Amino acid sequence: MGSAMSRTTRATLVRAAVALAGGIALASCGGADAPAPAAAPTKAPAAPAPTTAPAPTVQAVAPTVAAPALPSGPYPFKVTSATYFAAGERLEWTNKTAEEFAKVNGPKVTIDNLQVTGNFMESLISSIAAGTGPDVARTSGAWFSDFADKGSLVDLGPYVKRDKVDMAQWYVQDDVVYRKGKQYAIPFWQAHSIYLYNKTMFAKNGVKEPTDAWTWNDLLDAAQKLNKPGESWGIQMNYIFEFAWLNFIRTAGDDYINADRTKTTVNSAINVEVFQWLVDLVQKYKVHPVPDDKTLGEGDIWVKGKVGIRLGNTGLIGSTQFGKPDFEWDMFLTPAHPKTGKRAVTANENPTVVISQTKNPEASYLVAKFYGEKFSQDLLGKLRVNSPSLRSSATDPGVWLATPPASMKIAVEQMKHAGSLSFHLNWLQWYNEVTKVLVPAFKGEVSVKEACDKAAQVGDSLLRGA
Repeated sequence: MGSAMSRTTRATLVRAAVALAGGIALASCGGADAPAPAAAPTKAPAAPAPTTAPAPTVQAVAPTVAAPALPSGPYPFKVTSATYFAAGERLEWTNKTAEEFAKVNGPKVTIDNLQVTGNFMESLISSIAAGTGPDVARTSGAWFSDFADKGSLVDLGPYVKRDKVDMAQWYVQDDVVYRKGKQYAIPFWQAHSIYLYNKTMFAKNGVKEPTDAWTWNDLLDAAQKLNKPGESWGIQMNYIFEFAWLNFIRTAGDDYINADRTKTTVNSAINVEVFQWLVDLVQKYKVHPVPDDKTLGEGDIWVKGKVGIRLGNTGLIGSTQFGKPDFEWDMFLTPAHPKTGKRAVTANENPTVVISQTKNPEASYLVAKFYGEKFSQDLLGKLRVNSPSLRSSATDPGVWLATPPASMKIAVEQMKHAGSLSFHLNWLQWYNEVTKVLVPAFKGEVSVKEACDKAAQVGDSLLRGA
């Protein structure tokens, strides 16, 4: 029924393309197109003034101009869906959605899941450049806008308008759904920042559990009490902006780039203060591991019970649950800044797009839309793959908000404070290079001010060349 996972991938799809034939760059946002208006009726010529009562007349009406027909067919059609969901609950989601889609739409339209190995983005770019791309794929702000600008994505707006799809039913990040007045994607998931904590460790050390009133001060105080050299870290986060540093920057009232995305702002006075606080967790208070630290072993030391507080993204919920830790754990609300009282959360939308090389854009759109609809979205939440974009699934106590952990309802509150990664052209290189320059400060190799100034300089040079 078209639901089996294809294990033999196209050679061009799995070939790494560092050169990225076609010069792919990166992302931005826009709005939706309006349908073409029908032609206005023409006026009949004026009649001479009557000398007697006029006879009844029929007014001439211009024929209605039909809207352009949308591409449709050929049928039956098997939509090739590129995926990196290779194992566990993700593979289960992939297979079950393909089976359900076939029940609803087959044999007219079915799904052939194409497993992509290696670097998904590089493989996708390579396949599109070679003219052998899939029909649908999950997109990212790292390449969305450039693909749209180069004509590599199908404008789904006309289909969305035809079917009267209500976009308000989803959480939507414009950066990766719209571009220059056209809609190129259907929402899929909203990976956003979360805080998890080891309840067993809190109790063992006599530390009060987090509350909604927590600020950074409470976070630091708890981390100090939970930290045991050689045994456990008080807190852990990745050395990245996404789901980590950017939460603190925005909570403090600033950002890592200005509003029109022309200047890197990591060296503002506020941000230098933020990074000093973050570096102090590592270098001064020593409650957070230094980059590449392996003193407590390798792998996921959070699941192994060696971390008191873990800051990450919603994917951690599934990995923790399926990791079967031998401790009790829960979630808490992002702590507020002690001065601003603000909370901030980063969220990364990965919607589904249709590749313009498809021989059947309508069938491919149906698959993209199905991935965003109730069956697929409920399954996404129940299997703990990630936070669904469909609001009804993301807020359902029996779906995404089902326990464990006990405080899953906090996930909805987190989304109230969520913001995108401010994607822009050349974003991925800009993001990676700025991040790389800041890491030495956490190792104690350079001062925070020096690292922030250098990061801003490197970032601005990349923005000028975007």
